[in-house]
Amino acid sequence: KSKTIHEHIVFINDLEEHGDRIFVHSVHSLYQTSNNPVEIIAWTSIFNSLEHCCDVCEEVSESIETIMMKNS
Repeated sequence: KSKTIHEHIVFINDLEEHGDRIFVHSVHSLYQTSNNPVEIIAWTSIFNSLEHCCDVCEEVSESIETIMMKNS
């Protein structure tokens, strides 16, 4: 029922979408600029981990939203 919580959930979803755009841009830029396979593998792994973190944050916010809907 809290409007503040809903605003935070929307904000988290917006951040996750922004993170997706940054992820795509970063991976694209990495593959365009680097010729070092070790560097590409390392940074791709880091970018994937960060993307996973963003996805998990969004999943948590969706779970909170679901709980709010069931209890309202």
